[in-house]
Amino acid sequence: MSNENLKTSFKSLSESIRNAGINMQDWATHLTNVVSGIMSAGMLISSINGLMNTLEDPDASGWEKFGSVLTSVAMITMSFTGVIKGLTAVYKFATAALNKETLAKVANTLASYLQERQARKTAAAQDIEEEETRETTTEINK
Repeated sequence: MSNENLKTSFKSLSESIRNAGINMQDWATHLTNVVSGIMSAGMLISSINGLMNTLEDPDASGWEKFGSVLTSVAMITMSFTGVIKGLTAVYKFATAALNKETLAKVANTLASYLQERQARKTAAAQDIEEEETRETTTEINK
């Protein structure tokens, strides 16, 4: 298995992703959307928790609770939208990247390449060991 076969397999994976609607140059945008979605999920949980704490606070006035509800509803809405955007990016990427046939081809090619590389390293190590044995034998025979 050569480097050329490995490049061909990864090119095939790239084409599958591109055909699924993900431009390779837009990966940064998709990654940003995924991270933003994760952050939005944290913000969503925090906003809901803050709202619950304010509503349960016996010392908070009605106006404080009302203000907190308005702010929290806006934050929850914005956070929920961010989560949906992030999940959409994950789905789009996963649909493209998890093309079983393409992934299997890349994985098999990569495994073959790594096995061949390991075999070359083992052969090189054996050659070195044989050379050292010959040198030692030559020195002993002198």
